[in-house]
Amino acid sequence: MQSEGIIRKEGMIPIGQARLIILAVAVIYLALGTVFGYIFVWSPNKAVTRYEAEIKDALKTVKQKPNDIGARINLGFKYMKTQKFDEAKAEYNAALQIDPNNRVAILNMAYFFLETKNYKEADKYLENLNKTDPGFQVYFMLGKSKFMQKDFNAAIQKLQFARDLDPTDTETHYYMGLSYLKTGEKDKAAEEFKEALQFDPNRRDAIEELKKMGISYKSEVKGH
Repeated sequence: MQSEGIIRKEGMIPIGQARLIILAVAVIYLALGTVFGYIFVWSPNKAVTRYEAEIKDALKTVKQKPNDIGARINLGFKYMKTQKFDEAKAEYNAALQIDPNNRVAILNMAYFFLETKNYKEADKYLENLNKTDPGFQVYFMLGKSKFMQKDFNAAIQKLQFARDLDPTDTETHYYMGLSYLKTGEKDKAAEEFKEALQFDPNRRDAIEELKKMGISYKSEVKGH
């Protein structure tokens, strides 16, 4: 007499085991999909690919308008984003050959030297602007450069000028905090990290610095 339920023929996999196999296969496909999705869709490489495409467009513009300073600077910026530093420097140099006093070109060249850790060269460009056309960006970049060169008192001085011009900039407060730590002024450092968090509560670096100092902090965004 044939029993009720599933008929099991010789060599067939029991249904419970089959379900487990199907589930395992589904999990594997899901994992592979996540990995490939990260690589090809969500990963930082996507941003690089986007800039690579934009470089082609920027190159066309430069070829059409070789004496356009803005086009040169834009192309240099795209090269910086893809870490093609030699190409970026060449474009900034080309822009400065067209107009040696162009403020935006000078700032971008200074930024190039900051990113490539050639702080002395960055200072040369920034100090020239500091004499003739100072502003927030000049003071902040000088302050960051001085900090990286371990000239912490000079860093504080420049960053204070930047903070006066834009008291909401969190990077300025953060680097001031780091500079004060290096000069042993921990109370001032804590205040700067707290100020950074007032304008950006999600700054993990500022939160971590306060934790190192034994300070827990809950902030509210200013202006809200």
